[in-house]
Amino acid sequence: MLKARSGTTWAFDGFTVLTEMRVLRSGATPIPLTSKAFDTLVVLIENRDRVVTKGELLRSIWPDVEVEEGNLTQQIFLLRKALGETAQQPRFIVTVPGHGYRFTARVEAISEDLASNSAASPPAAPRRGVLFSATGLAVFGVIALLAIGLGFGWMAIENRDAPPDFTRHIAKITESGKATFSAVSRDGRYIAYVENDGDEYSLWVKRVGTAGKTPVVSRQPFPMASLSFSPDGEYIYFTRRSAHGPMFVLSRVPALGGLETSILEDVDSPVSFSPDGREFVFQRGTADGPTIVAAAAGGGSQRILKTLESPLRFSVFAPDWSPDGKVVAAAVTDMSNQSRSIVLLQVDDGSSRELYRTDRQLGRLRWLPDGSGLLTVISERLERRQFGRVTGGAIWRIAYPSGQAERLTSELANHDPCCLDIGASGSIVANVVNTLVSDLRFAPADRLDTLRQVTSDHPVVGRHSWLPDNETMVYRDLSGRLNAVRKDGQALSLTVPEGQEVTLGVSACGDGRFVVFSAMPGKNIWSVAPNGGGAVKLTSGFNDFNPACSPDGKSVLYASRETEDTKQVSLWRVSIEGGKPEPLNLVGYDVRPSPTGRMIYYSTDRLEEGADRNRPDRWEVIASSDQKRLFAFNATGDATIGMMTNWAPDESGLDFVVTRNDVSNIWRQPLTGGPPVPITNYSVGRIFSFAWSPDGKWLSLGSGVSRSDVVVMSREP
Repeated sequence: MLKARSGTTWAFDGFTVLTEMRVLRSGATPIPLTSKAFDTLVVLIENRDRVVTKGELLRSIWPDVEVEEGNLTQQIFLLRKALGETAQQPRFIVTVPGHGYRFTARVEAISEDLASNSAASPPAAPRRGVLFSATGLAVFGVIALLAIGLGFGWMAIENRDAPPDFTRHIAKITESGKATFSAVSRDGRYIAYVENDGDEYSLWVKRVGTAGKTPVVSRQPFPMASLSFSPDGEYIYFTRRSAHGPMFVLSRVPALGGLETSILEDVDSPVSFSPDGREFVFQRGTADGPTIVAAAAGGGSQRILKTLESPLRFSVFAPDWSPDGKVVAAAVTDMSNQSRSIVLLQVDDGSSRELYRTDRQLGRLRWLPDGSGLLTVISERLERRQFGRVTGGAIWRIAYPSGQAERLTSELANHDPCCLDIGASGSIVANVVNTLVSDLRFAPADRLDTLRQVTSDHPVVGRHSWLPDNETMVYRDLSGRLNAVRKDGQALSLTVPEGQEVTLGVSACGDGRFVVFSAMPGKNIWSVAPNGGGAVKLTSGFNDFNPACSPDGKSVLYASRETEDTKQVSLWRVSIEGGKPEPLNLVGYDVRPSPTGRMIYYSTDRLEEGADRNRPDRWEVIASSDQKRLFAFNATGDATIGMMTNWAPDESGLDFVVTRNDVSNIWRQPLTGGPPVPITNYSVGRIFSFAWSPDGKWLSLGSGVSRSDVVVMSREP
């Protein structure tokens, strides 16, 4: 197998491969690509005169270890995505069944110096406005995409029409693939980040440009989030889930390690400091509505800057205090039409005005140090769990005071909306970047270790389901499409109404006539016949989600905020033919009928009289006939956050996912009580979705690789 010479550079069909820099570019824009996917591209180009077998690729890309063929499939998938092709419609990489792959583009070798100079001086382009389309929400974690640049020529106010230089210096800060939240110190010298090992969380600090890292908070089982440095860089502020329940507590710790101190309870976002460092602002959800609060830096006195009333709510991503101290920028969602906006709150009187509006998801807002605008991540869609990522978006600049929007990084970027941060000089930006490879696999119930992969191009997200033929699985992908695949690999797409995107999970009816799903815009429940035909809208509530079709196929259970004034999510039933929904008079957000229909499981955060408001959510099981409570459990702390619970096929218990050391397995909570027991014993991979076939003889998994790493972008090496 040939090896690329140092400095070798190739060009093909508008793409450039710089092997010395390990960068793939489209025109002058770097394209996100994992290290192994880049190696795969190099090997294919080097051997473009012939078919490269899978064995050769495995030996070349992983020379010192034995890996499964699925690892190669994942890299080919990522490479095809970066090149704008699929296995069904290849442009450059042709699959030769039973053998391997061949690179078919005409390739030209060019000078590395010429390529580098071209990258440093992209042609000027006029600024344009932004046209947005409606998007969907959902919840997961992820492979680093490194070749994303961000220049700072745009920071000069007198030169706002000049395009940003995307080819400045890029550095990968972490290598573990487990980084979640991140922050940069004001002087730009240090990066703080959280590592999630699946069931434990730790806080680390790394000095930019050095190899070492310093543990600041040791691994603990309680989720950590929402990082911020104090203005003087002496402390790191973060939130940690309480040991007693879902509330998050703001704490701080010396930046180089030391005693952790609790500052303030019930903080739902990172904090942002005032220019003088005496106060910080944050977002808090309250019974009266989402609120922006200003508090003394030590956690003492608090004052409310703004409370929103339904259908408006503040984003969970942090508000940000302006450099001049006069306003606080915050992201707001209008739940009535799913539009998002950036609003500016006057610190002195709480009055507000809108700076920018879009139909896409807005991430964390960060003011540019000179006050000329804000940076944020804007996502085409937000596929995100609370502590796991699936996808993200590009970094944008929103000019102040005009509100004009300008994209600064590639539209293929997967910057996480959670964590964008910028140093006080404006010379360094840090963020978490991520993506997901999640393929559908299945195995017989008596040999769960013999998984067979049946999808590769459409990552499986959300809860999926089986048709009653025990042969066909239905699922949604990252693009909001509804798909079906048989165990033999035969695939098809199901009809989704034009302009709608499938969100959250899907559920097949027990009689096989329909598949039900929730979709946006509108946030309602729809049904579609799997053998063809148009989709039919079943509900019209304010926010309907998590549908589950009954085993007899006659009705659908679902969760809903019935009106925009409804404060609690409750459970409902609607006929598969449509009509007026029937309330179950239960507070809950997830609901599943048992395989025989005799019982109903639901999850609830309802507080009983005298209950601790910090206690875990409850899993409750009731009789379908009279709603009599049969069983109830506190949700186990081991359950992977964001993963829904399913019935055991024999109705003996509730199955859930536990992720430890980045490896997921399915556990079962017996209805009769006692501790949960493991059902699977996998040693690699994460589970993002799972389902049992109706006859209980097959288990299917949406599983794969979930990684995330911190990247720093700067104008200086």
